[in-house]
Amino acid sequence: MISRSTTTFCSRLYSGTPNYLPLPSGEVRAVVNLSLSHSSLNHQLRRVCLLQGGRPPGVLNSQNPQIFKLPLHNRQQLSRERPPLTTLSTPPSTPRTNLRMAEQQQHTTPSESPPRKAKKPTQAHSPPLPYPYRSIRAKYTPDTITVYQAYPPPIANAALRAGKFVAPPFKRGRMTWIKPSFLWMAYRCGYASKENQERVLAVEICRLGWEWALENACLSTVTPAAAPGKEATQRRREWKKKFPVRVQWDPERDLRFKPLAYRSLQVGLSGEAVDRYVDEWIVGITDVTEQMVRIGGLVEQGKLEEAMGEVPVEEVYPLPERLVGVIGASVEDAQGEEK
Repeated sequence: MISRSTTTFCSRLYSGTPNYLPLPSGEVRAVVNLSLSHSSLNHQLRRVCLLQGGRPPGVLNSQNPQIFKLPLHNRQQLSRERPPLTTLSTPPSTPRTNLRMAEQQQHTTPSESPPRKAKKPTQAHSPPLPYPYRSIRAKYTPDTITVYQAYPPPIANAALRAGKFVAPPFKRGRMTWIKPSFLWMAYRCGYASKENQERVLAVEICRLGWEWALENACLSTVTPAAAPGKEATQRRREWKKKFPVRVQWDPERDLRFKPLAYRSLQVGLSGEAVDRYVDEWIVGITDVTEQMVRIGGLVEQGKLEEAMGEVPVEEVYPLPERLVGVIGASVEDAQGEEK
């Protein structure tokens, strides 16, 4: 037990919550809160004793009254029972519970195993993608590629009769989006159930026109790295005036419209690109509304395998190298690894 005179003397000297620092000679510094009552002060000094091996400290160091000197046998016992103390500096406002946790961390017995390093979170192994992340998948021939559009009946009927889109009711002044993915078209029109998208057309166009559109395209979204903030908005306005085609990559969809891990391309035509599309590129137009509705009905009945058999077969389009960077497509090296 620490004497009343010792605690009274200490209370006149020190202020602040307990603070312990190791010294080369094994001395331990103790600072005691001046505002505590006698019982609380005595209690904190007993905690100091317990940290020093369970025995009360010796006399105060005359050169530095903040240092309690332990007798030699106390130091030896302390060195056998605990590893050398490391610096523990706690601000005066630190709660007592945090101080206790810090003390426990600093006084680890040799029998205790060292703390394990935190393991990095392991990501679940994801299966390889069936296609490159951003690639064009389409039904194509050596000369043509098929894209899909959904329209209300007046536009679709006029286009089927003429073999091309007729204005009016088709409006050349509006941007028109073409989609090479059948499933993305199904997602966009809800299996031909959405208003003004009740008729789905498969439009076969020449590959020369398709690649011209990609070559004269810009991405619909400006990345922050390319143009942050207001600069991005200004850049988009400039691009809309300069480029007649916009492209964007959206998550591909499955039969139930759930997003997949790879992207599908949409191509928006405006101005000169719309005129070329209507007057030069179209080879043929086919109404695939019944096919779209039939697939939707099979999905609703849970016959997914049968529905997938009705979906047109699409393969990765052989994109010319000069167009890869223009539209931000993913490429593969000779080993089939995506770059």
